[in-house]
Amino acid sequence: MSMQVGSNYILGLGNTSNLNLQSMLQQLVTAQSQPIINLQAQQTQQKAYLQTFSNFSNQLMQLQTSANNVIQDLTQQTATSSNTSVATVSNNQTTASGTHTLSVTQLAESQIWVSSNGFSSPNSQAATSNGVFSFSIGSQSYSVTVNTSTTLQSLANAINATNSGLSASIVYNGSSYNLVLTTPTGTQNNLTINTNNTLAVFGSTPTQNSQDAQATLDGVSITSQSNDLKNYIQGVDIQLQGTGTTTITLNYNTSQLTQDMQTFVNNYNNLLQYV
Repeated sequence: MSMQVGSNYILGLGNTSNLNLQSMLQQLVTAQSQPIINLQAQQTQQKAYLQTFSNFSNQLMQLQTSANNVIQDLTQQTATSSNTSVATVSNNQTTASGTHTLSVTQLAESQIWVSSNGFSSPNSQAATSNGVFSFSIGSQSYSVTVNTSTTLQSLANAINATNSGLSASIVYNGSSYNLVLTTPTGTQNNLTINTNNTLAVFGSTPTQNSQDAQATLDGVSITSQSNDLKNYIQGVDIQLQGTGTTTITLNYNTSQLTQDMQTFVNNYNNLLQYV
């Protein structure tokens, strides 16, 4: 005959033996749970430490970024032009503060050649036999091959693919299509057609003559093949836009410096709460 022991029996045993069995069980459970409670407390504390460290690291990075911005403001000048229809300017490195007077009397221009004969479409045949279209830009020579399948468009594409600086385009004048050849600016980049085995006919003189840019900077005469004047003022690029006079000013961007300094101070004060 088996004996079953129930909870009432255990509680009764506790009552008859003057033992507070429920209290003992509770103490036992509490004792067994204490290591888990301790680990949970440690985990919570470690998470707090990690969050604090993460916040500190982020704040430190923000301080470093704001410090770099202030340093850049103190070393980088801002270049401005008083008359952007004459010239636009940008600075590409540290430059000294100051003002400069630029007077432009002539812009650099390209030489332009337009075929004297027109074609019915860009897909019109541009050569009747195998041959070449060879030319020189300044002292450099280039050549493209042509054949009976060469069209006006493919001829223009082949010229552009030489990377010679010569630009070939097709212009419609209202009744026919003409091949237009445009050189880089400056008198040293003139076009000479050496051999022309195409149906595009060019005369002996260009439609537009080339010319060099002419200007004075602080009274010093400048002649340039290009309208882009680099480092005539150290660290400054000047892009000529037209004739006339402009004042180029180089100075610090004080409004940006003030803003970046305030950001640096704010980030520094925010960092102090972690120290």
